[in-house]
Parts: sequence; structure tokens; C-alpha cells
Amino acid sequence: MTKVREDAIKLLEQIPDAKIIFIIQIIQGMKGLYENDDMKQREEAFQQLERLKKGSQFRL
Repeated sequence: MTKVREDAIKLLEQIPDAKIIFIIQIIQGMKGLYENDDMKQREEAFQQLERLKKGSQFRL
């Protein structure tokens, strides 16, 4: 485990359970941002493949 993660865990342990839900919501929101980036990259790659497909006629 990295030092940064260890520090984060120590900080989380200091937060009362009643307030930890806010931290969870923030982390989930950040995770959503990363997932959206990944999906955006996939979509851009797919669009690029579609452009390549349209640009070249397959000849048999």
C-alpha cells in the first residue's frame, strides 16, 4: 500500500461514521468522472474506426 493510501485511511478513520457518507459520495462522484473518461475514450476510438471503415472500400 502506498503512503498516500495509508494517509487517506488514517484520515478516514478519524471521521465519525455519521459523516463518512459524505466522503463516500465524493469518492463515488470521482469514480464516475473516471468511468466517463474511459467511456469517452472508447466512444472516440469507435468513431475513429467507423471513419476508417467509411473511408476505405473493402474490395474482394
